[in-house]
Amino acid sequence: MKNYMICCLLALSLCSHSSCYSKRELANQNLKINDETFSVLIQDSNINVTEEKAIVIDNQEKLLAFYAVLNATRYPDFEVPLVNFKNQSVIVVAMGQKSSGGYSLPTPKFVKSENLFKFYYIMPKPLEPVTMSITTPGIVVLVNLPGDKVTIQVNDK
Repeated sequence: MKNYMICCLLALSLCSHSSCYSKRELANQNLKINDETFSVLIQDSNINVTEEKAIVIDNQEKLLAFYAVLNATRYPDFEVPLVNFKNQSVIVVAMGQKSSGGYSLPTPKFVKSENLFKFYYIMPKPLEPVTMSITTPGIVVLVNLPGDKVTIQVNDK
């Protein structure tokens, strides 16, 4: 029994260590204009935004401020994407602080006729096993539309 517990603790610490130091693959940040509508840059359970919000970032200053918050407790940092704000913008949707895991935001649905990005919250079902840690789930999307042309809709699923 003692050896079993030691093995479990060792495996847990290895998983934890490797996830802390893994380099996240960056999405293709340089979308060609009119080639793709959007690209998910970050989809994570911890984006350090403690309040529920949905924002469109339409300038470099706001982007740098958001990435400062995002990377405040993260190593390695996420790289700030290269964004041409004349033709592109960045959408951030955050669920706010949650008391456990099991919360997420899947890739949005895009309604081209309305330039509408529909985001849906996924929440754990009652009695579903989840990680017991505070999370701040969210998604960051690079969009091939200027900020003033983007509409966001967030729904509970």
